[in-house]
Amino acid sequence: IAAAHSGTGLILDEIGQVDGKEAGECSYMLANGEGKQRASRSGGARRKQTWRLLFLSSGETDLSQHMRAAGKKARAGQEIRLLTIEADPGAGLGIFEDLHGYKNGAAFSKHISQQAETCYGTAGPAFVESLAVAIEEDPDSHRVKELFNKIRMELDDYIPPKPEGQISRAVERFALIATAGELAIEFGITDWQEGEATIAAVACFKSWLNQRGGTGSQEEAEILAQVRFFFEQHGQSR
Repeated sequence: IAAAHSGTGLILDEIGQVDGKEAGECSYMLANGEGKQRASRSGGARRKQTWRLLFLSSGETDLSQHMRAAGKKARAGQEIRLLTIEADPGAGLGIFEDLHGYKNGAAFSKHISQQAETCYGTAGPAFVESLAVAIEEDPDSHRVKELFNKIRMELDDYIPPKPEGQISRAVERFALIATAGELAIEFGITDWQEGEATIAAVACFKSWLNQRGGTGSQEEAEILAQVRFFFEQHGQSR
């Protein structure tokens, strides 16, 4: 599945359907970009599947919660590969921030579902084509680098001067996504306003940082998470 989505985004539907003991290893494999070595029918080694993608889970539980429920402890390296962003922007509209004129979240959600069934497969190829033309005109990708560095500096405002390596990796991930969004605006692929993709990426980054427990040690955050999980499991009985 990962190889089939190479070069695009992979949405993992319901991480809860994966065995919690294997979920962490799946996050490593997806992020590392290659599958396991398999044998062919003749007994020889088959070519490894490889991919390059960004992925997220649309599940209701995050990776660490899912692994704890299976008696496993999530490592910081696993969690940084599958970042937890709460699907609630705090606008009182569930997962939505703006209903765009619809009377409630259900009506807006239905509209999105209907549009997704009729309008798809257009923006992605158009973006790749436009990007290829832009790189041909500017082989050193000055514009891409300029956008990326500008957005990264905006994200750096929310972290200490010398952050942990894990924080830096997350910043680069969000900056990359925002850069693609801003380029899509420049290419005329979306009708978003300039800067809108950056605003969205910054909001998601701040949400992830808050969910993580700040910019401190991930190990300390894990200790607090374990205490919370204990209360969730045994709060009524103990």
